[in-house]
Amino acid sequence: METITHPCQELAHLLALREHFGTDDLRGKKYVLTWTYHPKPLNTAVANSAVTIATRAGMDVTMLCPDERYLLDERYMEIAKGNAQETGGSFAVSHDIDAAYDGAEIVYAKSWGAIPFFGNWEAEKPIRDANKHFIVDEAKMATTNNACFSHCLPARRNIKATDGVMDSPNSLIIEEAENRLHVQKALMAALAGANR
Repeated sequence: METITHPCQELAHLLALREHFGTDDLRGKKYVLTWTYHPKPLNTAVANSAVTIATRAGMDVTMLCPDERYLLDERYMEIAKGNAQETGGSFAVSHDIDAAYDGAEIVYAKSWGAIPFFGNWEAEKPIRDANKHFIVDEAKMATTNNACFSHCLPARRNIKATDGVMDSPNSLIIEEAENRLHVQKALMAALAGANR
């Protein structure tokens, strides 16, 4: 179930966050979806679903990316804004790494291609290569409010996030990956009418 959204991944992500914080109520948590460098442009499916589910859960969501060229498709930006309004959370875009990480409780890393360069990725490459400093590292995580870290996997280590971040006690990458099994079984059961 992945085209322009990735609902199964983000259900697994949300479950990992609920397990980590010990509550189903994540309203008011400071959540940062940060763009990260990757040598190739990737699709926006995980990012689209991340801003959708985090705002639906009532979190205060900041999407951190290099500049406006990395904004998501307008329909997902509008969904995130609408969700935030309905749930009492918030949705903001930042291009300031220090400000975005400051006090964050959740850091979710993902790379995606700049939509204006779709089909012309070579033109985007110099911009992408100039933003390798968006890597999630220990120094950035130290400015958070003891934030947990996650990524949908697979992730290029020491390119998207450092080994120190990915292997830290606050890393939820394995838990999120495991939760794919659980949420997809639940989804299949629901679609098959098991709860009727």
